[in-house]
Amino acid sequence: MQLANSLNISDKKIIGSMMAFGLGFAGLAFLLGLDGINGLILIGICIAFLMTYVLVKYERFWIYSLMGISPIFFYGSKAGISPNDVFMSLYLNVFTFIWLIYIIFIKKERIVHSISDWLMLMFYFFSLLTVVNSLNNDIPFINFIKEYALFSTCLIYFPLKYYIKDKKDIINLLIILTIALTFADLYHFYLYKSTALQDVLYAYQLGTSVRINQTIFTTAAFTGLIFTIYAKSIKARLIILSFSAITTFALVVTFSRTFWLILIVLVAIAFVLLPIKRKRILTTLILIVVTLSLSVTFLVFKDNAKIFLKVAENRITSVEKGSKDESVKARLVEYESVYRDIERYPLSGMGLGTKVRVYDYFKFTTSYIANIHNSYLFIMHRWGIPLGIIFLFIMFYNAYFSLVGIFKMKDDFYKILSYSAFAAFFTLIVASTTSAQFFQRDSQFVIAIAMLFVNKINEQKSWI
Repeated sequence: MQLANSLNISDKKIIGSMMAFGLGFAGLAFLLGLDGINGLILIGICIAFLMTYVLVKYERFWIYSLMGISPIFFYGSKAGISPNDVFMSLYLNVFTFIWLIYIIFIKKERIVHSISDWLMLMFYFFSLLTVVNSLNNDIPFINFIKEYALFSTCLIYFPLKYYIKDKKDIINLLIILTIALTFADLYHFYLYKSTALQDVLYAYQLGTSVRINQTIFTTAAFTGLIFTIYAKSIKARLIILSFSAITTFALVVTFSRTFWLILIVLVAIAFVLLPIKRKRILTTLILIVVTLSLSVTFLVFKDNAKIFLKVAENRITSVEKGSKDESVKARLVEYESVYRDIERYPLSGMGLGTKVRVYDYFKFTTSYIANIHNSYLFIMHRWGIPLGIIFLFIMFYNAYFSLVGIFKMKDDFYKILSYSAFAAFFTLIVASTTSAQFFQRDSQFVIAIAMLFVNKINEQKSWI
């Protein structure tokens, strides 16, 4: 409530007048019969006035509510711009930029505490300059704005760091995220049921799914497992384990073999690093999660359960094909086109919103694609090599300190946060070799939260 306390009576009257004007204007518009997209815009303006007051009076409400409604952002819309997209853009991106301007230039408070913080602000500031290349490549300005807004989502790290100050705040944040992700898990099951399980005729259809949220599912499932290991009461273990099991199964039905393998590797790393007593607990928990997953599989798929497991097995074993895998061959062809664009604009990149002209390996045609199946090539293509190196330094810098925290932290709570942050960056760094994972919707949230954890870890004196 620091901001509210800093306002005088005059300021509060102005805010109240703005709210009254917004409500009155919207009411008048509806009385006159305004409808359609203009009506939605007016509703958005009215909500913005109301939220301005709420955010002034209850500062943490914005961050906590943002985490609570994050699944809306994760799933987005199938095509075009939906009311949900407009709302999340205002509530997430616009408010974040307003907050940064207010804190830095008006309150003149320090929000950077490491080289990673400095580089992050610098990266997103210079990212604005890529608009020149975007426009030179005939990209509509609105496309640049949309991509910049999406890829700058992780700037919520700064307000997170500002408001989440101690262990109590972190626990509140984790509880809200757990509830939000549980709803995301259930919605993911619904999507799978309404797509892959609807009128199944062939076995391969069981392996088709909505392949999004893999990063946050992987990180959350692993984090839940580690929290369960360190939990002191049986009740807490049962609650957290249930969440971890549900999220693990949500990851399974994405049929993303890369993330399956990453989760397995993370569990193996944890097994090596944990003390003997906790190794036994981890082994027991793995058996419980596997048993629950198999039980749910046979309960949901019934007669198709064995086929489902066979499809899952084939997804994993196909990794052994290596470069002989048809999907790998297709991506290598795609990469050749990306290399050519990077050679044309090595320093400045092609600009945000641009697409790559590629040869479709499966359809034998040429087309333009926005998504490059490799984060490292994606960032060099959009931003250029210099800015690309800065972004990657931020990721590896935080990954390093999360790993150091695992070995050095004495407080169990912050050791768990170290495991969680490490899992997040490990997942992103590895998965980015096969997809533009750094820049997925859920990944942007994961980056912000993982960086928050690293920041809180580095604030502790007990690990030095």
